[in-house]
Amino acid sequence: MVTDIMMPDMNGLELAKQTRDVSPHTMRIILSGSSQVAAIIDAINEGHVYKYIVKPWKIDADAIAMLEEAI
Repeated sequence: MVTDIMMPDMNGLELAKQTRDVSPHTMRIILSGSSQVAAIIDAINEGHVYKYIVKPWKIDADAIAMLEEAI
């Protein structure tokens, strides 16, 4: 699952947490252009997020390799 941290009704960190509860084997990747670094680090440490990517995100060979690894 790839989601932005800032969404209209729920932030991406909460979505990642809920996704983990329902589907623990789903890889959760957060995109963010914001500075909520502490919250993101907590989410990673608690196992809610597999990767954190800073926007803008350039889809290059490294990004594709990371997505393939997640799948």
